[in-house]
Amino acid sequence: MATWSGKSWPDSLLRMSPRSFCRPVTLGATALLWLLPAVLLRAASGAAESTAFFENRIRPVLASECYECHGAAKQKGGLRLDSRDGVRRGGESGPAVIPGDGRGSRLVQAITQSDPEHRMPRNRPPLEASVVADIVRWVDAGAPDPRDQPPAADASAKASWESVFQSRRKWWSLQPVGQPAVPMPADTLWAHGAVDRFILAKLEERGIVPAPDAGALVWLRRVHFAITGLPPSPEEVADFSRDRAPDARARVVDRLLNSPRYGERWARHWMDLVRFAETYGHEQDFPIAHAWRYRDYLIRAFNADVPYDQFVREHLAGDLLRNPRRHPTVGFDESVIGTGFWYLHQATHAPVDPVQDEADRIDNQIDVFSKTFLGLTVACARCHDHKFDAVSTRDYYGLVAFLRASRQDVAYVDPDGSLAAGVTGLQRLHAEQTGRVRAALRKARAAGAPAVAAYLLAADEVLHGPAKPGDAAIPAPSEPASKAPADAKRRMRPVAAVASERGIDPVRFEKWVAECLAPDAVKPTHPLQPWLGVAPRAGQEQGKGTVVPPTVVSKPPVPPAVYLPFASSDFRGWFPSGQAFAPGTNPDGNWRVAGNGIDLFPAGVAHSGVLAAGLQGTLRSPTFELGHNCIHFRLAGTGGQVRLIIARYGLLEYNSLLFESAHFKVNTDGRFDWFSINTGLARHKGRPAYLEIVDGGGGHVAVDQIVFSDNPAPPPGPGGIAVAAGSPAERARAMEAGVQRALDDWLDGTGPAEGLPLLSWLSQRGLLDWGSAAPELDAVVAERTKASVGLAEPIRILAMTDGSVEPTRVFVRGDHRNPGPPVSRRFLEAVSGREPLAIAAGSGRRELADALVADANPLLDRVLVNRVWAHVFGRGLVPTVDNFGAMGQGPTHPELLDWLAADFRRRGRSIKGLIRSLCLTRTYGMSSSPGDAGVEARDPDNALLHRMRLVRLEGETVRDALLAASGRLNPEQFGPSVPTHFTPFMGDRMWVKNADGPLDGNGRRSVYLETRRNFLSPWMLAFDLPVPDTTVGQRNSSNVPGQALALMNDPLVRQQADVWAANLVRRFPGDSRRRVESLFLGALGRPPLPVEADRILAFLAAQAGERGIGPDAIDGDPSLWADACHVLFMSKEFIHVP
Repeated sequence: MATWSGKSWPDSLLRMSPRSFCRPVTLGATALLWLLPAVLLRAASGAAESTAFFENRIRPVLASECYECHGAAKQKGGLRLDSRDGVRRGGESGPAVIPGDGRGSRLVQAITQSDPEHRMPRNRPPLEASVVADIVRWVDAGAPDPRDQPPAADASAKASWESVFQSRRKWWSLQPVGQPAVPMPADTLWAHGAVDRFILAKLEERGIVPAPDAGALVWLRRVHFAITGLPPSPEEVADFSRDRAPDARARVVDRLLNSPRYGERWARHWMDLVRFAETYGHEQDFPIAHAWRYRDYLIRAFNADVPYDQFVREHLAGDLLRNPRRHPTVGFDESVIGTGFWYLHQATHAPVDPVQDEADRIDNQIDVFSKTFLGLTVACARCHDHKFDAVSTRDYYGLVAFLRASRQDVAYVDPDGSLAAGVTGLQRLHAEQTGRVRAALRKARAAGAPAVAAYLLAADEVLHGPAKPGDAAIPAPSEPASKAPADAKRRMRPVAAVASERGIDPVRFEKWVAECLAPDAVKPTHPLQPWLGVAPRAGQEQGKGTVVPPTVVSKPPVPPAVYLPFASSDFRGWFPSGQAFAPGTNPDGNWRVAGNGIDLFPAGVAHSGVLAAGLQGTLRSPTFELGHNCIHFRLAGTGGQVRLIIARYGLLEYNSLLFESAHFKVNTDGRFDWFSINTGLARHKGRPAYLEIVDGGGGHVAVDQIVFSDNPAPPPGPGGIAVAAGSPAERARAMEAGVQRALDDWLDGTGPAEGLPLLSWLSQRGLLDWGSAAPELDAVVAERTKASVGLAEPIRILAMTDGSVEPTRVFVRGDHRNPGPPVSRRFLEAVSGREPLAIAAGSGRRELADALVADANPLLDRVLVNRVWAHVFGRGLVPTVDNFGAMGQGPTHPELLDWLAADFRRRGRSIKGLIRSLCLTRTYGMSSSPGDAGVEARDPDNALLHRMRLVRLEGETVRDALLAASGRLNPEQFGPSVPTHFTPFMGDRMWVKNADGPLDGNGRRSVYLETRRNFLSPWMLAFDLPVPDTTVGQRNSSNVPGQALALMNDPLVRQQADVWAANLVRRFPGDSRRRVESLFLGALGRPPLPVEADRILAFLAAQAGERGIGPDAIDGDPSLWADACHVLFMSKEFIHVP
């Protein structure tokens, strides 16, 4: 008999041929012919059922679990399971299935192996029993399979992932957050609320009785460490011991949540998630500028109980929020600081391939983002679709696209609102003064100013003489007669004498002469070279030929290979940050106050000093592809900087090897000059890049042209004034004509003129005589100078900002040299669907934040409440707090997890509220010792929480407890981190620039100590400090000899024992019993038992005997009491919370 879809049919019927119907028909055969249509109909129906069963129950399993190794792309062991022939033919071991014999088929045997080394699918969880039963049923039914032809590799992969995705999206954590009913356990008196009822119901299912309540002081110490990370003080222990009110515990919890210490404790938890560090690691451990401000932001955010959805928005798009959150008392923008977490990653100072380096940095950013907020390992989809979860490679690169449209920024944050007000006032003043300046300059021109020729001719006389009788008796105009100028030997006649004879201002004339004799006046780029560098002098013969008439000579500009302009007056297409570039460009030309004069510059110049020299800011270009060997810049400024950012690699200051010319300072003494990046660009051709023009304050930077070229020499700039040979008078008039023409062109807005750089240079130095317009211009300068005084200094923040939206492609197998299909910016398909996000403009991070915090996302709240549960109870309801995917563990109490997530949403996502509700449960108040000795066998891992867990304190908390007990704890909050205290065990310090920090960190809490990736504290590492490489939501909690040795031998422990002992001796003179009680209250949060007090006193006596100290001296000897303090520090109870 053969089988088909579980039904038996005669073999002869299944083997019938047309010839069978040609035989003589008997009565039975006739009957059979009448039955045949029904039989065939029934067979067809069975075939349809079999096909449906295969398509719904078998093909998805094969696609999700088998095709990766046994499909079109790969056939391990020669086996291919994506077609009927492949299954029947099998691989090197023979056919995969024997139709009709499920248990005898190799496929079934492989998926039911008990040995994980041989069980299929390899390196994955075993298939569920129901799936195995379906496969056995299918093979027993004859293994019907409609797949006639094996698919091509591309089609197979597409169909394979679709089947896999549809199967994986059914995973528990991807389902909507439910609204489970709160159970009603049999014991109706034990539970204090919904959480307790969920816990007790599970325990009752297993016949487990919860542990008895912990002692009041045990609970007090437990809740203090959970909420603030510090032990209760002796005074707090005494107050709680006396408080018999029903709400005593609630008031303790509220007090702790309102303590500034709460934010310090819970910020440290979050810092583990975002791999917080203040250096980049690798060989030289360079600093991450302003990283400590992110830590302070976290502390303030937790103390303010910022709703979690707002907190998340700030991390993703704090720079883009329409209504950013501001500091409650000072008023600066808090939201933008959250974006700094993206850039707390490691970084190498010399990446040979910047694009690969960028891909690795983005990989880390996505890994941290997805684990922190989603509890998923999305970065595993960088090279291929996720092996276990419903995350595709397109999902991964959809997130990459958001980051490629964003850039690292130093945000210039207004500290208190006064800077914005000052800038607004300066903008209004500049607009008003612009009209006055133009009117004054028109008035000066109408009167023939500015006069240049008279001063040039006078300077010629001073420099070349000849001297006249009586010159020696006339002093310089601004100096006593006894003091001669330093360049007096180069002066043929005194300045004062010539000024008097020619009727010009002697003070201004002295400046002219000084400029003509300046050391750099001989350089070709000096503005006065058109005058100083032309010969012959008056009265000298020119030689043969005719005299060249005075004229202004200008070379026509050579068209640049590529010109990167400012698209409009508001830098449209460019990305300004800070206040310095706030005015934009002026289409009619602009001006600024420079020293005691004014500086004029043409339209299209981006200038950071228009409003005031003290403002700070950065101007970034659109992203472009490097296609030339050189970039030339026509710049002016003092203290400015230009940076070429290739593939978003920003550590240029630390890399002179691979990016030697990619950044430079701008110091031009006020005049425009050419700068070039012309070394090493050829190796970066084809890579994305953008420019940063940076004004860090105290100066200015101005950009006139940016030219891309393959010529290492910059193109000629706007033509300067070139004066032909002639008499001094002719040359002076030519110079004056050029300067006046430049002013006319500036006033008319007709574009840059040849003489404008010289005109501005003369004006900045106070060399121009503006005649009757001078008082108005002087008033403008005075008003602007006064208005610029006292501008607030911006706070510099490590942040993210928008950049150009760049096309993003999948990197095939993660290789950036092998770009695949394009992808749009999108969130995970399993969460928000297949359509790209509707992004109005910019990077889209704001829209991504909206999708992340939407109620449709089932992961955000589940992951957060599970993290909080883990910190309060010592282990998460989902033990793998960073992995809610298939390789993580499932929830022990799924209904409770959903109830907490839903309740968290209902209560406005208040983390303080969540912690409060958990700390006031009966469950949290249980003892860590079980009430029933047999319960450990029924719940050996305490997964059902039949008792509270014993918790070993983290290294930071142990250190803080040492400081708190000794009285050395410094409550100061915020500010730059305390430098690392280096020990002989911390390796080579050759690259460390900062000073060694104090042993006790100035008594500051551990959260304020500097975190250097290459120099992590040996103390902290002994107590399982995670290396800050990626997200660590649950620290290891080891119990190793190194911890005991650290408590015994670390200099900090002994130091704090000495400090504590000195305090005890001073506070309790002559009262050893009170000292012992204070010891136990400070270290363990409880008074000593009588036997414990006796042991301490006996220990002191024994120590005194060992040292030859008499009994009468014990009371006043701090060193003996320091030994007693040290003993308590080394106790197990000191570093554990029961």
